[in-house]
Amino acid sequence: MRKQALYIVLLLLFGRPVRQAGSTCGKEGVWLQVLGSGGRELDDGRASTGYLNWQESKARILIDMGTGSLLRFEQSGTSLNDLDMILMSHLHVDHSNDLPVTTALRVRFTVLSRQVIL
Repeated sequence: MRKQALYIVLLLLFGRPVRQAGSTCGKEGVWLQVLGSGGRELDDGRASTGYLNWQESKARILIDMGTGSLLRFEQSGTSLNDLDMILMSHLHVDHSNDLPVTTALRVRFTVLSRQVIL
């Protein structure tokens, strides 16, 4: 529980947004990558809400998983095995639609090699 609180505090205090599309997060510090910022609309060309917290060049926290954010997660070059936790702000479709897919991957293909807090 303390580790979770520490990650959240670090994210809020030291998180820096990625400046432009296609750029990578720095190798040092804490970064917040926007995986998707779209809503529930399907024709806006954007993935729904999803964020990825990077710490010291490793993805550590996945925040929300709206439609399309799992694809963006994969495109970021990280792995589910790197995650320490998955945080959900709430369970509206535009924030959680890719969560069942992630759960199915974990159960069916044993993608995760260690316990991840959800």
